[in-house]
Amino acid sequence: MEVRLWKSNGNAFHPKTYIFKNKEKGSLIVGSSNMSRSAYTTGVEWNLQIHRRASNESFDESIEAFIELFYADNTETMP
Repeated sequence: MEVRLWKSNGNAFHPKTYIFKNKEKGSLIVGSSNMSRSAYTTGVEWNLQIHRRASNESFDESIEAFIELFYADNTETMP
């Protein structure tokens, strides 16, 4: 696993995307979910899940956008 830190320089940056992918299958979940006690118990959280299919351009474009942000110049690796 690789973890990177986004250096926001004061700009808001709060995307929540969960990506599960292998060679043939995958899921992309985008939404408001926090991983907190209230999110799991009493909070209201919304998500949209996209499944990877042979011809799902949205999935592939989302993966490309994620990689672009993940390796952006204003990110740094975490030890």
